[in-house]
Amino acid sequence: TDVSVRTSSCSGLTFDNLDVSKPAGAQGGTGINISSSSGAMTVKNCKVSNRRTGLYCDGNANWTVIDNDLRTSGFNSNEPALYFTSVSSGTIAASNNLFGGTGANVALRLHNCSNKVIGDVNATPAAANILINDADGLLDLSGTDVSIYATNCSNLTFDNLDVSKPAGVQG
Repeated sequence: TDVSVRTSSCSGLTFDNLDVSKPAGAQGGTGINISSSSGAMTVKNCKVSNRRTGLYCDGNANWTVIDNDLRTSGFNSNEPALYFTSVSSGTIAASNNLFGGTGANVALRLHNCSNKVIGDVNATPAAANILINDADGLLDLSGTDVSIYATNCSNLTFDNLDVSKPAGVQG
């Protein structure tokens, strides 16, 4: 499997200013795969382009995922640009991540996540765990899959998000 960076069963890691983009051609592999994590986990200022899965964040950690360029990543609902899984009691603080572009079909997937708010700056309650502003690229997804996909989750709030598709694109 084509993975640029993979960790497992780690705690207290920071990934800052990495470029794990795949060169031109078809989307491939995963940019950063962080599995079975705990403690504070941070991914910031990273460029993850042209990947089937951009960032894979697994584990009941306290996640900070900010200022990443995930454009042209996100192949389908099983391989999105940003994937959070098994964060039921851990925290998520995600913002200023860019999505969309050629080949980008799915921006965000949540699996086994609970008690999170996904919204823009006008979300209620005011502090969205996953902040996605209108200019962050949800409107620029080129495929016909879903923008955001959630499975086996509880107590999620989706508020004030524009997930409409451009004219002529069904989803």
